[in-house]
Amino acid sequence: MQYNIEGYNCQHYDLKRLADIDKTQKYIHEQYTELRIDIAANNLLELENTQVSIIAFSMGGTIAWRAALNGLNVEHLIVISSTRLRLETEKPNCKTSLLYGELDNYKSDNNWFSEHNLVEIQKLGKDHEIYKDKNIKNEIELILSDGQ
Repeated sequence: MQYNIEGYNCQHYDLKRLADIDKTQKYIHEQYTELRIDIAANNLLELENTQVSIIAFSMGGTIAWRAALNGLNVEHLIVISSTRLRLETEKPNCKTSLLYGELDNYKSDNNWFSEHNLVEIQKLGKDHEIYKDKNIKNEIELILSDGQ
């Protein structure tokens, strides 16, 4: 689905479609194995052939990260609550902003951020599901305006 938000041309991708996930299954999250993440990343890479900025939430952040590592031309990757990134050993070559809830138990630790030369933006008092917060749009706009 494509739409325009405040001067930005936006493309929405359904991660289940990108990863070829069986939506009839009860445990969709468990289907996101390494293989499915890579399938989704490769499918995203095929769909986008120009430079893009990506705003991705949770599993979508890991998929976008992998797509960037595999050659997707990403100008700015904004990732919100992507806890699986803690398992990544490489960093994509693009501007990267990582937003997590302060109380998210599965986010990357300080060593991971340091090893990847990244800074975590924390939302105080929030947990993993900060992407459901109705004010998250304000945080994203602040990041886009470089007012981190």
